[in-house]
Amino acid sequence: MFNWFRDRRRRRLLAERFPRDWLDILARNVPYYAWLPSAKQEQLRNDLRIFVAEREWFGCADLEITDEMRVTIAAQACLLTLNLQPKYHYERIKSVLVHPGPYRRPAPRWNHVGGTALDGAVVLGEAWHRSPIVLAWQSVLDGAADPHDGDNVVFHEFAHHLDGLDGDVNGTPQLESREQYRVWDAVTLAEYQRLVRAVREGKPSFLRDYGATNQAEFFAVATESFFERGPAMLRELPELYGVLRDFYRQETAKWPEGPPRDEHPAGRHYAWHRRENNHRSEPVDNEETRSLLRTIQLKPGSADGYFSLGVEFLNGHRDAEAEAALSEAVRLNPTDEESLLQRGIARVRLGRFADAKADLDAAIEIDPDDVEAYSARAEARLRLRDYAGAIEDSARVLRESRHDATALYVRGLALAQTGSYTKAIRSLTSAIAADPGRAEFYADRSRLYEIIGSRQRAESDRIDAIRRDPSLAESLSKGIKIKT
Repeated sequence: MFNWFRDRRRRRLLAERFPRDWLDILARNVPYYAWLPSAKQEQLRNDLRIFVAEREWFGCADLEITDEMRVTIAAQACLLTLNLQPKYHYERIKSVLVHPGPYRRPAPRWNHVGGTALDGAVVLGEAWHRSPIVLAWQSVLDGAADPHDGDNVVFHEFAHHLDGLDGDVNGTPQLESREQYRVWDAVTLAEYQRLVRAVREGKPSFLRDYGATNQAEFFAVATESFFERGPAMLRELPELYGVLRDFYRQETAKWPEGPPRDEHPAGRHYAWHRRENNHRSEPVDNEETRSLLRTIQLKPGSADGYFSLGVEFLNGHRDAEAEAALSEAVRLNPTDEESLLQRGIARVRLGRFADAKADLDAAIEIDPDDVEAYSARAEARLRLRDYAGAIEDSARVLRESRHDATALYVRGLALAQTGSYTKAIRSLTSAIAADPGRAEFYADRSRLYEIIGSRQRAESDRIDAIRRDPSLAESLSKGIKIKT
């Protein structure tokens, strides 16, 4: 029934005349549009109209959303899905958030977001597994200004979204057959490994270096080059071009070719941030958050809007406000796994461990493969003195990411509480190797060394902990036992 109403609404929309000023926007901001045959241009116009109409659009930092923004972003997003079968209109994306330019995004302790970053804090865009997409408007304009440089934030973020439609963001989108998967795996793994070797050895490479970060990034970076450097990709990486051509069902090698380029691009860096970012940075600008809240209040039924606001608060370590916003998102959509996950994280930070565990249990029931939910639940269980459960959840995380510093640390604390001091020390030592900047890792290993009578090592760790965080000096001088 819902699909019938949706299809009728779309038919009515497409029966209307395409706005003339939108054609001007396409000509000005989306050079790829001119490269399509007339039938495909019409299809792209129809697709982008559906995309614009069916998304909620939020301007951040008092940015006023305009038709130019909507059309420019939607056209590039829909170019990726132009020939996909079955047809996909980005139904899983509920909203698009637009910042005026690159913005600061301090990563929360558990981050479920894919992003395009200039460095560890300044972000050009993000793609959440289900929704929303977040983009910096100036970066959108920059990405299409040179359609031959293989650098396009819209292509990058929406490629991450397509990658995740099968539930895993791993560099392999949903394909049609076993044979296609077999060829895809063989070609992309070989090219990914070749890129990794080139980056490690400092050799020139056709693809952006950041594609060597992981296979999810490789797919997103390769997508940028496929749509912006198709003729060169066909010459330089013909097998990779072939599998991308078969997935996107487009022959971008027939599009115009730009001037010769330096094949070792520095450019922007890209990152799919899921578990690897544990650092803190400066808080999100309060006026920006207030601006987003004002926009959401104009659409009080927007679960996705409250979710986005909750994430803004989490990133700014405003945990009580995050919990309130995410609770509204859960009220409006009680089965949204990501809202439950993020509220669980907020509740862990607030010390509401039983409530956090309930949220994380629900999130894991909806998505049993969400490693971040296990990571957050491990800490909740630790604080609830369910040490066996904390060890079990940490082990689940470490099966996916064996160097996850937080999971190693939580496992070490849980092992310590069970009296397995030697195993606990080994786990904390691995946590320190994974993230040597965390003062609490040294502090708790120091206490464990004290317990087993290794005074010299305890003192060395105590000094390292205080050097990283002088506020620990008083508690460490008292030799306090590890607490949970």
